[in-house]
Amino acid sequence: MLKRVLLATGLFCAIVAMTTFSLAEAGTTTKAKQVVEKATKALPAGKININTADMDELQMLPGIGEKTADNLKKYIKKNGKFTKAEQLLEVKNIGEKTLEQIKPFIKFK
Repeated sequence: MLKRVLLATGLFCAIVAMTTFSLAEAGTTTKAKQVVEKATKALPAGKININTADMDELQMLPGIGEKTADNLKKYIKKNGKFTKAEQLLEVKNIGEKTLEQIKPFIKFK
């Protein structure tokens, strides 16, 4: 009898755990997925030329997503190449914090 109770309890716990995991997975928000992607995104091995980088390369930079990468490309097309890091502050979605995060990974020539 005790074995049956333990077996039933174990099965119940397994079902609850699987259901909880499935519900949590199903309820994952876009923001949560972005956090996971950001945390697992590889940092560039060397410095990236901010003026010649493609969209994928720009998105390797910390704090730079698809929209900000697109804003960088648009800025370069409209205003020409960047010559110093401080100019990046003129790009929408790049502030002091993002600039400090990407400085070690960028070059201009």
